[in-house]
Amino acid sequence: MYEVMRYWDDDHPEWDAEEHAFAAAWRNQPKWVVSRSLKSVGPNAKLVEDDLEGPIRELKAERDAACGLGGWRQQARVSRAAPTRSAVTKVR
Repeated sequence: MYEVMRYWDDDHPEWDAEEHAFAAAWRNQPKWVVSRSLKSVGPNAKLVEDDLEGPIRELKAERDAACGLGGWRQQARVSRAAPTRSAVTKVR
């Protein structure tokens, strides 16, 4: 999913005002990208390769907000990771 959304990391001259506003909002949001295949991520993003528990615990400690997890593979990894279950409030 992240690779699809990276489209919004760069400005495109054909965009209208709404698309520029969406791109600005996308870029402004911090992102934690869980991937075993990516070697780099774009601006305002952190690559999480193997250890899911550490970053999830960091997010919970740093932020008082809901965090979304996109992608069925990542959701399955979190669901299967027994130690991480205590760090995750809810997996849907």
